[in-house]
Parts: sequence; structure tokens; C-alpha cells
Amino acid sequence: MKLLLVGCGAMGSSLLQGWMNSSTSFERITVISPHLENAENFQNYSQVQFYHAIEEISDSNWDVILFAVKPKVLPLILKDYQKLISEKTIFISIAAALTLSSISEGLGAGACCARVMPNTPVIINKGVCGLLMEPNTSSQSRSVLEGLFAPLGDVIWVESDEVLDNITAISGCGPAYVFHMIEAISEAAQDLGFSADQALKLAKGTLWGASNYAHNTKTSPEDLRIAVTSPGGMTEAALEVLMGDFGLKSLIKGALKAALQRSEDIRTHGSKP
Repeated sequence: MKLLLVGCGAMGSSLLQGWMNSSTSFERITVISPHLENAENFQNYSQVQFYHAIEEISDSNWDVILFAVKPKVLPLILKDYQKLISEKTIFISIAAALTLSSISEGLGAGACCARVMPNTPVIINKGVCGLLMEPNTSSQSRSVLEGLFAPLGDVIWVESDEVLDNITAISGCGPAYVFHMIEAISEAAQDLGFSADQALKLAKGTLWGASNYAHNTKTSPEDLRIAVTSPGGMTEAALEVLMGDFGLKSLIKGALKAALQRSEDIRTHGSKP
């Protein structure tokens, strides 16, 4: 497979590292990155080449062209890639909020387009990727798309931009929620007298162990919680706070609502705060 990756910031480099960690076979990966950020992380991979701009690339034969740029940038550069449209090329956007139809219109007739919403754990092949293509897309193109992202973690096919936006709010943004929980537990542990190193080890280890346990068992999260919660014990007392009217469920629902509202704002007005 020949992949042209446009953008190598946090998400682009996470995808690239995930593919390098997997058994995915690439004939060539070419990266376009104006400032060549993160290029040094891939200098030991002979199949990865970095360039500043598309004008430096003479090859017009690509299996996949993936845009890993910010939503405000993507509409401005799509026209530069119209010359690379071919029957076999799949154009992929990972930009939040920008609809599949807007990407197709920006590229023009004949472009096979997809939207994908990955999250940063793809860097260790433990990500979640939502996939969206037009309903009339060939089974071969759908197979290529799934084959590209399946080595990076779990893949979930969706049928609309709205559902992909929901995935963005849940798993696309979700690692930040978890990282903040680690921060919160660590800070609370320090308030109880633990050192910063001890507190971080307690927070990270607890979340890592519990999430891996939940991932690798068929037992539901509810039953796992109940099994840990002794009647009248310390866990029950803590959960009375976390499960109250203004507890964790309420906060998560409010966070998702805010994320989806921002998605709508980006779609309507651009990505300005």
C-alpha cells in the first residue's frame, strides 16, 4: 500500500507510529508536513519519507491519501489534491465536524472519500476508530479502509456524520477525559499525604488495571462495580458521591453535550473558540 499522510501533528504521528508498530505492509509512506514536526521519530523507518509541501512530490499514484490537519485548514487545501484523484485512491479525513459531503465537494467529482475518527491510543494499537463512507462505496474500498485501521485497535462502522460526531465526543475526545481523571485521582491522593510520584502511580495503576480487567472479561461493568462494593463499606460511601444526582454520569453527559455543541459550532462557523 502507498499512503500519503498530510499532516503529522499529535494525531497524524500517533497513527503513523501505530502503523509502524503493527504488521501492516506499506510499500511507501510519504508525509507532507510544513514544519516537519515529529519527523525525527520516524528516521529509522526507511519506508517513511517527509516533505514540506505537495509541490515537492512527483508521484501521483496513491492507494490512500489521509488528511490529518485541523478542520479550519482542510477546506483550504483540498483543491491542491484534486489532481491525485483516481479510481483506486481513497481520500480520508480525520477532521472533526467536517461532513463527508463537504470533503467530497471540496475534492470534486470522482473522489472516493471517507471520514475516520481515531483516538490517540492508536499509537499503542489500542485505539478506537469510527469509519464512515458513502453507502454506494464499493466493498473493496470499504475493505481497504477497515484493513488500514483495524491494526490500530477497534473499528466501528457508522452510517452518518451525526453518529461519527457522537463517536468523536465519546472516544475521540475520551482519552482527555481519562487523563483528567488520572489527574484528579492523583491530586486527591496527594491531598491525603502521598508524594507526587506515589499519587501518580496509584492513579495510573488503578485506572490501567481496572480498564484492562473490564476489557478482558465478559462481566458487565455494572457487575464488576457491584463485586467491588461491599455493603456499608468504603467503596459504597465513595460511590454515593460519584453516583449522586450531580455525580459522574451527570458530568459525563454534560461533557458530551458540550463537545457536540462545539462540533456544531465548528461546522457552522469554523473552528474559532
